[in-house]
Amino acid sequence: MKFSVAIAATAIALLPGTDAWRVYFYQLQNEEGPSITNGGPGHPGHACFSNVDPLNQKISSMRYYSDNPDLNTRCCLTLYDSPGCANAFPYTFCRNQFVNFNEINLDNDVSSYSTDCYYIT
Repeated sequence: MKFSVAIAATAIALLPGTDAWRVYFYQLQNEEGPSITNGGPGHPGHACFSNVDPLNQKISSMRYYSDNPDLNTRCCLTLYDSPGCANAFPYTFCRNQFVNFNEINLDNDVSSYSTDCYYIT
């Protein structure tokens, strides 16, 4: 009996979490090369992700997923040219999308990012 309870608890712990948002940053254009990823639960509010190491100032493309219909949330992503969410670029991404940063003059410029999440009504 104790063994089956331990297996059940382990199985529950291994279930993937549901992210409200997820971002993939790639060193090269078209989602190629080394990458980093992050995601979050989408609780309402603002969060700063103060660096993008080891790709600081080396990011050339991004895939962003902003919504989670199961949680009824949306998160907007803002990019910055300095660590600690300083010096915001004039772009905010609030929908699922892919972007090559050379198309918006941000190639190899991103150092940090933030999310602003809210419930969709």
